[in-house]
Amino acid sequence: MNSHEFIIGRKEEKRILERLYRSKNFALTKSYSEELSRKKSLFQKSTKTKKGLFITLITPFGAKENEHFHNIVDHQISLEALFKQ
Repeated sequence: MNSHEFIIGRKEEKRILERLYRSKNFALTKSYSEELSRKKSLFQKSTKTKKGLFITLITPFGAKENEHFHNIVDHQISLEALFKQ
């Protein structure tokens, strides 16, 4: 699985954007959910931010909203939503 992380900051919050390249809907596994949790924790510790920190997935076809998704992901954006007029 290919993924890239980006951080977007606002005055009151920060977002970790996880961009995933998959040819179909993606289902988060327990291990991937734990990896995202570690990234979030590492970012909070290294920056000492007190701002809200949210994880957003950007995927071509969206992610299946299973229990692992709901444990860590705050928002998701599909390519369809990005190009919607």
